[in-house]
Order: sequence, then C-alpha cells, then structure tokens
Amino acid sequence: MYLKGDNGVGKTTLLKILAGLLKPTSGVIEPRCQSIVSRLFSGSGRKDVIYLHQSPYLFDGTVYQNVVYGIKHKRIDIHDKRAEVISALRLVGLETLADEHVSVLSGGEKQRVAMARAWVLKPSILLMDEPSASLDQESIERLVLWRKIC
Repeated sequence: MYLKGDNGVGKTTLLKILAGLLKPTSGVIEPRCQSIVSRLFSGSGRKDVIYLHQSPYLFDGTVYQNVVYGIKHKRIDIHDKRAEVISALRLVGLETLADEHVSVLSGGEKQRVAMARAWVLKPSILLMDEPSASLDQESIERLVLWRKIC
C-alpha cells in the first residue's frame, strides 16, 4: 500500500499510524476495506505488516547481507535462503549486485535493496512511504508491475 498526495498532507503520519509506529492523537480511520485495517490493528496481524521508510536504512555490508538479514534465523537450507534473497533481488532488478557493498550503490539502488529486504519476508501488507522518490523510470515500472502480480 502506498499513498499519493501533496507534501504536508499527512501521508507519512498515516502510514506510521497504520504500521503501529505512532499513536493517533485524534480522528478516526474509516476504511473502505475493513479487513485490511482490522489486520493492521490486531496484534497477530501486525507481524505480517512491514513499513518501508522513504529513506532506506541499510547495514554496513553487501547487498546480500542486507536482504538476508530478515530471514537469517529462518530454519531453511542455506541454498534455499540464498535462492529467496536472489529472487527478491530479481524483483527489483539487483540480482547481479548481490555481492556489492551497499556504499557503492546509488540512492535508487539503495531504495531497491530496502524493498527487496522487505519483500523477502513475504509480508501480507507492505506500507511504502514515497517508494518512487529516488527511483528511475524503469524501477518505478518494476514497482507498479510487482504491485499488480503480488
């Protein structure tokens, strides 16, 4: 899920409320799709919700190390784990950069690494704050295509 609108209208604040990072100080959310909101606000549903910040937070290390971080303790074969990471990187067009250090990446590539790190966790709801802000046109088209198939 992502929101579009003018600067300063509260998109980031709303996404942070939906992600459970902020508590609303006033107002009511009246969604058209009650099932999504009930999942967002139930304790058990929140574990499948990921908030992707507009400025990516990456660890010092390789692209692969950043993406595998969320599943490194998952009890699966190391080869299957690598396949999941490469698949997530393929979704964002970075599979050939898996062994590159994140310090050499452009801003748009760093944003795509953060997206792959979120997608490898297979969230039921992915809240993206300004996902296309630092992306080139090809990456935006990949994002739109991914939204349609997932």
